[in-house]
Amino acid sequence: MDAEDEIIPTEEIEVIRKYVLLAVMVLAVLTVSILWTYTGSVTFGDKRAHILSELDETLRTATLSGEYKCCIDPPCKMCFLGNWIWDDGTCDCDTMIANGEWDKVCPECVHGIEEGLCKSGINETVCLSQS
Repeated sequence: MDAEDEIIPTEEIEVIRKYVLLAVMVLAVLTVSILWTYTGSVTFGDKRAHILSELDETLRTATLSGEYKCCIDPPCKMCFLGNWIWDDGTCDCDTMIANGEWDKVCPECVHGIEEGLCKSGINETVCLSQS
């Protein structure tokens, strides 16, 4: 078999696809942020609101496509921003709940669960029992 005939394993394609999606989302947010910066009369509050709106929409889209497996609704931002154990912008807190690995559930999700925002698609009973 020639090097040209090699097939990339499905797992590698999925990883590549996730990184490309994340890169596109980050690039879109940065582009919008830069454009808003150079409009002149836009206030800090307007910029912040716009960026948060874009972030919320990006998280919703990623959640609906299965790329972001958050256990609360609205989904956490902590994992997406790389402030937890998944520094690549993904969230897998829902799977961690299903596995009983509560120490790997991000603090934002734990707080959301305590506030009654649990929407675990894997194991809502376990999620709710922790609130």
